[in-house]
Amino acid sequence: KKNFFDNQKMIALIVFIGVLLNLTLALQVSPVHDNAPKVVEKINKIIDVSGTEIELDVEVFEISTFKASEQKAAEMSAVGAAGSFCPTCVAFFDDAIDILLNQILNGFKGDCAQLCGYLPQRTEAEVCELLCLVAGIETFIDLIKVADPDPIWICGEIDGICPFSDTAKGNITELAVVPAKGPQGTKFGVTAVFQILSTVGTGQFELYFKPPLGDGQPFGSVVLLVEKPPGIYGVRGTLSTQPNMNEPFNPGSFQVIGWLCEGTCGGKHAHEYTLSERATHFIITP
Repeated sequence: KKNFFDNQKMIALIVFIGVLLNLTLALQVSPVHDNAPKVVEKINKIIDVSGTEIELDVEVFEISTFKASEQKAAEMSAVGAAGSFCPTCVAFFDDAIDILLNQILNGFKGDCAQLCGYLPQRTEAEVCELLCLVAGIETFIDLIKVADPDPIWICGEIDGICPFSDTAKGNITELAVVPAKGPQGTKFGVTAVFQILSTVGTGQFELYFKPPLGDGQPFGSVVLLVEKPPGIYGVRGTLSTQPNMNEPFNPGSFQVIGWLCEGTCGGKHAHEYTLSERATHFIITP
């Protein structure tokens, strides 16, 4: 069977569509000055279990990398390199899987074009059809129907778009919140450092915030890691605790948990496991 990614024209089309969708995280590779850490991911949105939004900005920056002959940034960022389409694929399923699953559970019968035609955005439908054609309509439907549908796992099962690693290793070496306490409205700075010892195929670094009992829903922010080589990486974020309709930020202790994972953090499919976990907290005072 000819590998899908041998067709460079198709790869270029897919990457172009991914840019149009604007579904992937902004990538910044230029340091401010020669000795400054390079920002490799920047996030300005929040994931909340209730679907609401909370003000939190997060960025991941590279502190240092180890010398590794097989881990060259230029190779991994090249069009057609392993994982190059992974962020777009994951973001697509994050957005579209509920619509597709609803149609499938309602007894959908048809081909890729018909199934993907239910998506409201043309560019999403085009990405959907490409993925469906690669997988085949039956496999595509089976992957979406599986219990606990997981975008990273699905994209890995479709022709290895998201690479897996069963040998990934890493540790979260630091997680801190400054200030340690403050009144409502305080902007708390969150910093974390994690070290990857053996390349992560496709995984996540997740910051998870757990309010005191009865004070809103847990929320957090997730960074997608694709073909992330051995090195030391930093995460820095700012959380505004101004009370709002989504989160009252009442006085109490808020737990902050960092997770470093291969695959989706908390995922139950093959190739998904936790590499490291670390916790701290901050206090909102009366």
